[in-house]
Amino acid sequence: MTTSRKDQTTLHGIGSGTVVATATEDLVEHEKVFGLVTATAALGNSMDRLTRQGVPVAGVAVEPSWAGRENMFSFIYSASPEVVGHYIQAARGSRVALITADQSAVTSDTTTAYTRGLRAAGISTVEAFPYVVGSSSPDQVASKIVDFGADALLGLSMPDDFAKVVQATHTLGAHLAVSVVLTGYDHSLLSSFGPALAGVSMPVYFRPFEAGGPAVKRYQDAMTRYAPESGNPDQQFAMFTYISTDLFVRGLDLAGPCPTRAGFIEALRGVSAYDAGGLIAPIDLHDYSGKPLSCYAFVQVTAAGTAFEPVRERMCADGSTS
Repeated sequence: MTTSRKDQTTLHGIGSGTVVATATEDLVEHEKVFGLVTATAALGNSMDRLTRQGVPVAGVAVEPSWAGRENMFSFIYSASPEVVGHYIQAARGSRVALITADQSAVTSDTTTAYTRGLRAAGISTVEAFPYVVGSSSPDQVASKIVDFGADALLGLSMPDDFAKVVQATHTLGAHLAVSVVLTGYDHSLLSSFGPALAGVSMPVYFRPFEAGGPAVKRYQDAMTRYAPESGNPDQQFAMFTYISTDLFVRGLDLAGPCPTRAGFIEALRGVSAYDAGGLIAPIDLHDYSGKPLSCYAFVQVTAAGTAFEPVRERMCADGSTS
């Protein structure tokens, strides 16, 4: 896939760090591309070289080391845990059980961040409950959650694992005001786990497909026209790539008819309210320090477990909504 200026920009979607490093070197050194739109979580080995060479890059900053690099543009570095805290509080959740997947350092850091975020939002009673497939059962975890007296669940785990714990807590008669899992906004998930996730909310970092509107319609029309092989265009990773590509094209437009890499970076860093044509809350591209996204949306799985419905089109870390 390429942007409208296909001689200048290439999107590469591969996952292995070694393969990505080889591919980016070939694209930059041999094909002489102007810049990259990435769809990979394994760019790490290439970042230093791309930054030294001043190659413009746009993508989703999955890796923390994206932050602080002037040449690397993203609309999201991470998400503010306080937003989730305010969402849970607005639903009258006050005792939150965090469902974690393991006891790794990464999980520990995430748990700490969300515990702090919940408390900053005004929720002081929080406890983590690990659910490790093969070493514990959903029933065991649910029993501990009920004893804790949780009225809210927050899943820091995979949505299918979270669904099992949710089911088990319902079986034990728990009365939950709200349940949130951080990932899972994927229509393919509903065919397998939809009923078990009924009523569960999920954050969405762009305008939800179900919310409609001109921005979503433009995206859907573009996908139908340029990527008909994708089938259903309502896929979050397709949207991530679409926004990243739009971000790069915006830089090309601002850099003028004969853009240089340095001119592109300077021009795009000058944008103070980029919103991807209405698909995301406006962000300031001057700031590339890695600040968490402070406003985003939430969807909820319907009671039948067959669809998503938007419940908050905008929830912010300061507690404001729309």
